[in-house]
Amino acid sequence: MKILLVSATYKEIEEVAGTLENSKSLGEGFYRGFAGMNLVDILITGVGAMATAESLNRRLMSSSWDLVLNVGICGSFSREFKPGTVVSIASETWGDLGAEDHDRFLDLFDLGMLNRGEEPYTGTELINPGGAFSTFFSRFPQVRGLTVNKAHGNRESIDQCIKKYKPDVESMEGIAVFSSCISLGVNFQSLRSISNFVEPRNRSAWDTATAIRNLSAEINKIICVIRK
Repeated sequence: MKILLVSATYKEIEEVAGTLENSKSLGEGFYRGFAGMNLVDILITGVGAMATAESLNRRLMSSSWDLVLNVGICGSFSREFKPGTVVSIASETWGDLGAEDHDRFLDLFDLGMLNRGEEPYTGTELINPGGAFSTFFSRFPQVRGLTVNKAHGNRESIDQCIKKYKPDVESMEGIAVFSSCISLGVNFQSLRSISNFVEPRNRSAWDTATAIRNLSAEINKIICVIRK
């Protein structure tokens, strides 16, 4: 069994990396270790969709894995998902790719640059088609992800975003993993842990430590139970 863990930063995956056997760095943000008989590679892409797409595509074109698992922290639009909650991302869409029209935002679908339902999109979303390991992730809340280049921190823009997209969580990399894996027919999942609520910026309310600790525990459980 070969698993590729994809994370924007090493901090988000450091606890998991520390549990792997015979772990070593292969350079360029790429690490390898073992969990029992499972080979586990870790790819650190850098922050943002552009960095993630470039780094992940380069790896996927040169090697293959049974499962690509995107992991990291994220912000929650819903008070239902409190900091420390681990969620499974079922779909992703862009939250800020487009143009401003005075006081409203027009995305690429509004502008007619993309057609709704045009492959690989379902409507305006990229949806994980599922695969051989989907059952291992069904116990987590299944949520809608929004990928942004600029994390929300303004009440007005947050309210507009919620009204337009009805997202559950936001990250800065999710849609890049969805796009790459769907386009290449790669089996993937996305698991993230809530570090903060999406609200007017308030870093004192973030709980990144708990988010990473809970995420790491769940990743290790998954690695241990998945067999092929």
